[in-house]
Amino acid sequence: VDEFRISIENLKQNLHLKELYLVGNPATDWEGSREYVIAKLPQISKLDGKEIIKSDRIRAAQGHELRCKQLEELEKQKKKGNCVA
Repeated sequence: VDEFRISIENLKQNLHLKELYLVGNPATDWEGSREYVIAKLPQISKLDGKEIIKSDRIRAAQGHELRCKQLEELEKQKKKGNCVA
């Protein structure tokens, strides 16, 4: 989880990125990971082989601020050694 945010931020610069597979990435154990990625990477059209539809983007945008806070909290817990994810 601690490098997930940084990795996704780095992918924002890849404007030609259309598909992204995160299957097997431990960060996907976090419930908000799919929506977080969809909100952060508007250029992708498929995530883990599943097409991103308009309602996915709306849902991702609506909860994005909350997911950012959740991710920050998970990162803090990880640094303190209180989180397994």
